Amino acid sequence: MARAIMGFVPRARRSPGSRTALDVLRGLLRPPDPDAVTTLVAEMETGCLAVQPVEVSCFLRGAGDALPRRWRQGLLTLDGRTLTWQARVGHRGEARRLPSRLDVEQVREVEGADRLKIKHGLFKIIVCQATSGRVELAVPSLDIPLVRRAIQRDQKASEP
Repeated sequence: MARAIMGFVPRARRSPGSRTALDVLRGLLRPPDPDAVTTLVAEMETGCLAVQPVEVSCFLRGAGDALPRRWRQGLLTLDGRTLTWQARVGHRGEARRLPSRLDVEQVREVEGADRLKIKHGLFKIIVCQATSGRVELAVPSLDIPLVRRAIQRDQKASEP
């Protein structure tokens, strides 16, 4: 009854690459299905993510007032229209919308000092350029196609 009065907020589901400790233990018997990402991209194209968004484990750093300057762990929520990020550990606050019109410059391996915070091999870094400066997203390797497509959709949606 309270839900009907306050409005329904869709519960997000985890992306295939965003695995909990229990998922990792289960993964010894059953690894994540790479076709699941293809299915989510197709759902994004048909608008299904607006009803049930997807959360991707994501470390974020970037230029601009609303973004952390150093790597911070959190969740990137994809609803097929916008990209929002919320800190997971420590300074948990409200979800922040990532700058619109992100332009992907490259997808690279986790290297150098970044390895102190982010697991090499499990994550890759998407380097983007925005009007406010550089934005870097470290997401699970399996989820790279999903996040790249969400960035492209957000870029098209914000075009005049």
